[in-house]
Amino acid sequence: MWGLSRQVPRGRRPLTGLPSALLSAVLAFAGPDPEHGRQLAAAAGCEACHTADLAWAGGVAIETRFGTFYGSNLTSDPEHGIGAWFVQDLERALRRGRAPDGHPYYPAFPYTSYTDLSDNDIADLFAFLRTIPAVNEPSPTQRPRVSFPRASLWPWRWMFLERGPHAMGRGEYLTDAVFHCGECHTPRNALGAKTKHYLAGNRSPEWAPNLTSHAHGLSWKRADWESFIDLGLTPSGDVPGGHMADVCARMSDLPPEDVTALAGWLASLEPEPSRPAP
Repeated sequence: MWGLSRQVPRGRRPLTGLPSALLSAVLAFAGPDPEHGRQLAAAAGCEACHTADLAWAGGVAIETRFGTFYGSNLTSDPEHGIGAWFVQDLERALRRGRAPDGHPYYPAFPYTSYTDLSDNDIADLFAFLRTIPAVNEPSPTQRPRVSFPRASLWPWRWMFLERGPHAMGRGEYLTDAVFHCGECHTPRNALGAKTKHYLAGNRSPEWAPNLTSHAHGLSWKRADWESFIDLGLTPSGDVPGGHMADVCARMSDLPPEDVTALAGWLASLEPEPSRPAP
C-alpha cells in the first residue's frame, strides 16, 4: 500500500507553479522523493503508454481519429530517452506540452490534464525517471494524419490549453491531474479538445460513461465510489473490463485518505447530460 499524499515538512509549503527558471534550484532544496515519483507514475499508468517491448522505452501505438501516435522513450538514455533532460524540461512537457527544443507535443500525450501537477510531484516523478536504466533504442516516429499537422497545434493550444496548476482539493487533483479521468470521460469537440461538459461521458474511441449524478450518468453515492475504488465492484456487483480494469487496479492501491478524497469528489459532481444522450 502506498500513498500519494506527499508529506511536506513543517515550515515548508507545497510548491505550486514556480517559474521554470527557479524550479531546478528550489527543488534541489526541497529534496525530491523518487519512491513517491514511482508511486505517481504507477497511479497515472505511465508505463502502459511507454512500454511496448522494452521497459519504458516507448513504442506503444496510441490510435486516435487524427492518426497513430507512439509512446516515447522515457529511460535515462541521453540520445533516445530523457537522460539529457533537466527537471524544468519535464515540467515544460507535462504542464505546457512542449519539448526541450520548444516544439509542441500532440495532445495524445495528456498534458492538458498534467498541467495541474504540482511542482513537488513533478520533481518526484523526474527523480524516479532518472533511476530507469537507459535503453538505447528510438521510439517509432509519430505519424499523425495530414489534416492535423504540427503547425496547427499553436492555434489549438491558444484556444484550448488552460495553463496550470489550478487551486483544487485532493479529490479533484487525483481525478484530474493524476488519474486524468477527463481524457476518456469528458466529451471532445471536432478538434479533439475536451469540452466544458466535465466527465459527462465520451463516445470516442469507445464509450466511457458519464460519471456525474445526471440521469444519464452513474449517480453513485460516496459509499458506492469508495467500494468501486477499493474493490473494483460497481453497486450492482459488476467488474469493469477493458482499459478500466487497469485503472481500477491502480486505484485499489490508494491509501484510505485518498480513497475518501477521490470518492467524495466524484460523488459531488454536478449533474451533466451526456452528449449525445444515450
